[in-house]
Amino acid sequence: MGPRPNGPDELDRIGLTKAVNGGCTHGSHAEKQVGRVIIALILAALASTSCSTQPDSDLVEFPVAEEPVLPDLKDIDEGLADYITVRHNQVIQYPTSGSERGRLAMTYDVNNWSRQSIPVYEQAHLLDPYEFMWPYFVAHQNAKIGEYEEAVGMIEVALTIDPDYSAAWLWLGTWLLRLDRFDDAELAFERAYSIDQSFYSIVGKARVKLMSGNSQESIDLLEPLRVKTLHPEIFRLLATAYNDLGRSNEANVARALSKQEAALNWPDPIVIRREKHIRGFGGRLARAQRLLQANRVEESLRELLSLRTQYGDRPSLVSTLAWAYSAQGETTMAMETLQIGIESSPEHQPYYTQLGDLVSLTGNLDTAEGLLRKSVELNESDSEAHLRLGIVLMQQQRFDEAISAFNAVLDIGSSAIAEAHLHLGTIEGYRQQWDEAARHLKRTIELNPRHIAAHERLCYVYIEARQFDELDAALLWTQQLAIPPENFAQVLKYRDEVLANSE
Repeated sequence: MGPRPNGPDELDRIGLTKAVNGGCTHGSHAEKQVGRVIIALILAALASTSCSTQPDSDLVEFPVAEEPVLPDLKDIDEGLADYITVRHNQVIQYPTSGSERGRLAMTYDVNNWSRQSIPVYEQAHLLDPYEFMWPYFVAHQNAKIGEYEEAVGMIEVALTIDPDYSAAWLWLGTWLLRLDRFDDAELAFERAYSIDQSFYSIVGKARVKLMSGNSQESIDLLEPLRVKTLHPEIFRLLATAYNDLGRSNEANVARALSKQEAALNWPDPIVIRREKHIRGFGGRLARAQRLLQANRVEESLRELLSLRTQYGDRPSLVSTLAWAYSAQGETTMAMETLQIGIESSPEHQPYYTQLGDLVSLTGNLDTAEGLLRKSVELNESDSEAHLRLGIVLMQQQRFDEAISAFNAVLDIGSSAIAEAHLHLGTIEGYRQQWDEAARHLKRTIELNPRHIAAHERLCYVYIEARQFDELDAALLWTQQLAIPPENFAQVLKYRDEVLANSE
């Protein structure tokens, strides 16, 4: 593992490196090489004035790192194997370059070769001890395998290089909590907050308070955040804190709202830098899908079109490309892409589900129905195909057939069950079967307590059924979900109208 800056002399050298690099520790390889040359010349000049008889070869001693071992690449994607070979050869050609070692380490890291990445990151840090990324990435790798003491040590090294990177302080606080170092963790989260005032650091401090037995202080930090975000982690922490204080009703509501699985991920631009080294079909496709989920549609499309040029119309690629076109509002391009996919792979069932769903958005329900029935024919156990077919049939007011499709979803069992109950409740509400409608909508809410549409529709069902006690309880839940104010006002207005007409 590389040396850690220690004491004022080391910190002064860090400051000198920053000054040479224009105050930036993340400069280009060329800039850093210039910086090192200048530092070497300064040190050499100082050495020559203090000891003029010292041989020139001893003036500046550059660190030496071991040559990395090239792993066996015969069974991996050809594009990835070629890129690893190129990066490895660059290291051999420039053995004193920390940047080249770092690029090789990042290549291993983001292509699921974590074990190979750690020693190469450490070599990069040895050669380039003032670059923030190398100890930072070693820290992440240590944390990934549960070595939190080592992770804390390395991220502290990184923070001596750049003490103003908020994400690093958040990670430091998180890993210190794993070690039950509550006071140190709180200081780390406070430092993060002083940099960018993000709610992530507030959640971190709330975790510290909760884990150290200060539940009320945790609640005081978390409750204001409910107005800003409905992230499940906030409600999970609140549920625990409320329960600690015996506030069971509030704990039950918070616990229900925390059911959805979602990690609390803060922005970390330096970690994202590694992604440019992703190679191979699977890795690049996964990156394009992550970009889509993050609503970075243009970047995703560029990656997908590049993959298509290189790998052709692979089904997973075609489906993702159609998804990207649809996200960009280019429905026609999305449908044409899927039609090309069907022509080349007519038995690939997911194409028909995806295309049928897109066609239904154009209002051509007969064609959409045909595509979705073909999808069900090819794979009767695909609950998503049954769900989409049921929605199209419901739009055509063919309710009995729609109910059969939604019941098929319930029989198969999948994440689509909540939506199937939602639509069954909607149909029963249309038929004025209020008890059945309420039963299905409540089941949707049990499966997904944060489903705003289900809560809204349940309120309307209770109003129509004149079940005002149940309505009051439902309205409390709806308020907890931060329903759009205009929607909530509309529910109350309709309730008041019904009450007035009932008198």
